[in-house]
Amino acid sequence: MTQKLLLIGSQRVRQLLVAGVVCAFFGVTYFTLTPVGTVRLRYRAENIPYTLAERSRCPRSFRHGNEILFSDPIKINRGGVYRGNWFSPDPETPAIYIKTTEPVVIEKSVVAGYGDLVRGKTTSLTIRETEGFGVSDLPGKFVDVWTEGTIDISRTYFENLWGIKIHGKGPGVESGSFRVAENCGMNIREGIEKTAHFVQIADGVFYSSRIENNVSVNLPRSSKVEDVINLYNARGAASSPIYVRSNLIDGAYPGDPTHDNFSGGGIIVDGDKNVNAESASAFVAIEDNCILSTANYGVAIASGNNNLIFRNITVSSGLLRDGSSILSQNVGIYIWNSNEGPAFFSNVAKQNFSFWRQAASAVSGRGVKLNNYWLPDCQKKQDGASLCEANSSPSMSLDDTEALRFENQFRKGLRDCLGMSTGTSASLDAR
Repeated sequence: MTQKLLLIGSQRVRQLLVAGVVCAFFGVTYFTLTPVGTVRLRYRAENIPYTLAERSRCPRSFRHGNEILFSDPIKINRGGVYRGNWFSPDPETPAIYIKTTEPVVIEKSVVAGYGDLVRGKTTSLTIRETEGFGVSDLPGKFVDVWTEGTIDISRTYFENLWGIKIHGKGPGVESGSFRVAENCGMNIREGIEKTAHFVQIADGVFYSSRIENNVSVNLPRSSKVEDVINLYNARGAASSPIYVRSNLIDGAYPGDPTHDNFSGGGIIVDGDKNVNAESASAFVAIEDNCILSTANYGVAIASGNNNLIFRNITVSSGLLRDGSSILSQNVGIYIWNSNEGPAFFSNVAKQNFSFWRQAASAVSGRGVKLNNYWLPDCQKKQDGASLCEANSSPSMSLDDTEALRFENQFRKGLRDCLGMSTGTSASLDAR
């Protein structure tokens, strides 16, 4: 069975009732599905103000023309290359369910639904040039996979979803490799599962793995993401670290940024309190990323060992774009053993740039304060001096207008936010 959803190019919103589904369309390359009687417009990368999408290779619409025919959910029982459009109206049924260990490629497709869009256990999965849309206020994940092989997700666009979750075989257990590259996630939000992430890598040892050149934009009150990128009990190796690099993150907020507390932020190395040193998050290199306005923190190491924060930019005025204060604004970069676990050691931050401002808040009674770095548990040299060196911050006014203008210069591309890389990666041994 197929559901025909006509996309109408117009400068005004039109509605089309087809097979019990409303299609609302704005512009020439955007659609969203909603229940009958409800029309919900959402942003698309092309409509994001400023130039984030253009500067970061945020993918465009790959294949829709004037109309899309959605097929019923598909169960993949054997390997091969799959192209199509799939929609699931049932939160319990993924639009694509992978039930084979043979290599699967999903490409040039459009996937939408009320729950998870792609789910399964696999040893070889490639998803490329594919778009995903959540259609519920309690959406599922774009991709939710358990692996012991190879995962490659690239040049996708997804919105109104809990993002990508890759599960390993268990803390400290070899689980293959992954590459998550050149994807664009818009308005990540919790739903069927809480604490949503753009990408989460959980529970395993991964070799030759990368999270790079991605874009995640989360607008206040239109998203509800926790940590945008979260590595939880995930580890590489000294000779093959997990690289998290050249990603652009703009925004991470609770439901009401001016009144709600928030424990999320930009990029974090995290994990359980009681894992041992050989199973904790380790050998993760976070480098050359640009993080804007992610409230509680920009980049953090809260768990694990032998991790590096290198040459990142974290910038936040402490204000929303309308000038209102973010209540949960905290710190740009931190290294802190938050669980007080025994597996925390050899964690370092070097050559980063941070401007992280706590704006005055009438809700909390807080005054204006800069909190660029907090590094109480950075690795120390033999003489007791910190190995967290050559980190910098700007000397500038704390005026609201100037601080917000400074943040927007990075957002608009007037200041170089992703041109930091020299083309070489930091060695974990360089600490």
